[in-house]
This record gives sequence, structure tokens and C-alpha cells, in this order.
Amino acid sequence: MVRFFGPVAVLTTLLGSGGTFAEQDKVTYDYIIVGGGTAGVALATRLSQGLPSASILLLEAGPANLVDDTITIPGFGGRSWSGPFDWNLSTVAQTHLGGRKIPLPRGKVLGGSSALNLMVWDHGSRREYDAWEELGNPGWNWRSMYAAMLRAHNFTRFPGTYGNEGVGAGGPVQTVISPSQPEYMRRFFIETFNAVGPLSVGNVHIQPGEPPSRPAIDCGYLSAAYDVAAVIEAGKWMRRMGETQPLKSGLVLEYEPGLDLLGPNATDAEWEAWVRRSMATLFHPSGTCALLPRRDGGVVDPALRVYGTANLRVVDASVMPLLVSGHIQSAVYGIAERAAEFIIGDSGKQGSI
Repeated sequence: MVRFFGPVAVLTTLLGSGGTFAEQDKVTYDYIIVGGGTAGVALATRLSQGLPSASILLLEAGPANLVDDTITIPGFGGRSWSGPFDWNLSTVAQTHLGGRKIPLPRGKVLGGSSALNLMVWDHGSRREYDAWEELGNPGWNWRSMYAAMLRAHNFTRFPGTYGNEGVGAGGPVQTVISPSQPEYMRRFFIETFNAVGPLSVGNVHIQPGEPPSRPAIDCGYLSAAYDVAAVIEAGKWMRRMGETQPLKSGLVLEYEPGLDLLGPNATDAEWEAWVRRSMATLFHPSGTCALLPRRDGGVVDPALRVYGTANLRVVDASVMPLLVSGHIQSAVYGIAERAAEFIIGDSGKQGSI
């Protein structure tokens, strides 16, 4: 299926339906974007706005589904996992999780994982983005990413509440403050999450065989000793917090791990055993094509151009050199916004992309 939005040709379900590229008319495009996910759609949109005379092809393996309830109704978040809009990927057997394979929902639909996720929008912390620049990426810092993320969304406030600082206006992604999180708890929890993050790292490799064979994804969960200790302490801390009033009065029982499984005097070894057989992911993989100097193992330069190639850039969560302590969707939109700036700025240069 080929759909045209202004100067953008969107080709979807080509691979999934058994079609071949040879079936399509042979056309030359100025820009080809492989993957109509969160960043791909945003990039195509900004390029079409900034370069209205350019021809842009957006390739997406999944359908262009804009009406399915599991995608369009916020309360159905999570119901699209393991279905037709999901690549249905899993990790390889995880050495430090007793050989378990962990499901990794990834969007196989126009919009990618933004069509599957739970619709959280936050920015991470200033220090985390500034660390990107300190790793050898000039211009990649809180100031530049903050501005890019603001351009991507439009905040709708309730009358008489909140100010203008830290929220976007006029962007394509619509955001609101969720009434489900009480104001008096927000500062406490958000500041706590900003202080934590995993140290374990993994890898992704191409599997032998003809495309579209599935990648071998090893997230390396709990391969760092710090992560094991941190998860154990987090579990203990949550249990202690649940014993305090007035929170305790609103709780019926401990859902996980449960006092019958791990009693009040459980040892660290018992906690660790439970963690390794129970831990799952809340998604947000990143960093497989890191934005770093080439000497440090980087894949792309500060303009997101792949080292050693011509006319090839990577624009998605894989370029993040460090994971931020928050939902990465806003960061992915910010990366796409910055990539569009780079490409539009280079558009007049010979042989540029």
C-alpha cells in the first residue's frame, strides 16, 4: 500500500504482505526513511515541511492503521502488545535471569512503538542530557534537546492550573497532566526516578538467514552487580514505604513478591533469587548505534551520520549514548527534530543527506 501525504510517499505493509520492491514503480526520491516508527514519521513530517519541493519516501513494514481501538483509545494501552501491530520480538535466553526469554513489544505499524506504548511524556533530567555532550558530542545537551522536545508537543492545561515553563505549544503531539497522579506525590516519585538507572548493557546482532529473520537481542539484564543490589534495595524500600501511614491504610495486601513468599526477615540471597526469576522489562531499549566518537565505539557523529558511509544517518532511540531516567518517547521526538534541522541545513550541499 502506498499513501501520499503532500510530498511524502508512505509505503506500508510491503514486506508483511509478501510484496516486493520490484512491484512498485521505479521512482527516484531525494530522501528515503526506512522505518515509519516514532522518529521516522516525525522526521518525514518535518522534512516535508522544511523542504516542500523534495520527494520523500517513508518505508514501513506494518500497516498504516489509524482507527484500531487498541491504538486510538488511551484506556486500552497495552492491548496492542503481542498482536498484529507488534513485531513480537523476544530476547535471547538471559544468562542472569535463569535462561528466561523476555518479550520485547515493538511497534510494527505506522507510528511504531508510539502506537503501542502507555502514553507517558517526560523529559528526563538536565544532567543526563548534558552528559551526552561530555561524552564527545558537541551540541547534544540539555539546552538543545529541551528545545527540540518542546517543539514536538502541545500542552493542554486545565483552566487556572500550571504555568508555561517546561511545556510545548503548537507541536503535533498533544499532552496533558494526568489526574491519576496526585500533586503531593508527583515531586517525590519523579525526583526518586531521576536518581536511578541500570548499568547492565547488551547487544543486538543480525541472525543468519534471509531477511526478515529476527535479530538476536541480548539485553544483558542484571549482568551488572550494581543492578542486582539496586533492585533488591528498591524492593525493600517499597515494602517499607507501604508500611507507612496514610499509605498503608489504603492497601489491601502486597501484590509482589508477597509476604508469604518473602517474609519480613528474608535474606538478600532470597530477594536475589526472586528478582532473577521474576524480573521483566518496562521496555525503552536504546543505544545500539550510539552517538559517540568513533574511537569510543560510536556509530554516528554529532550530525547523526554513520561513520564510514555516505548519505546515511540513524535517527531513533538507538543513537542515545546514555539511557535517560524517564520515558524515552519525548527524547526520540527530540532526536527527530534535531535530525530534521541537520538534514534541512545540509540540503543545499552537494551529495548531502
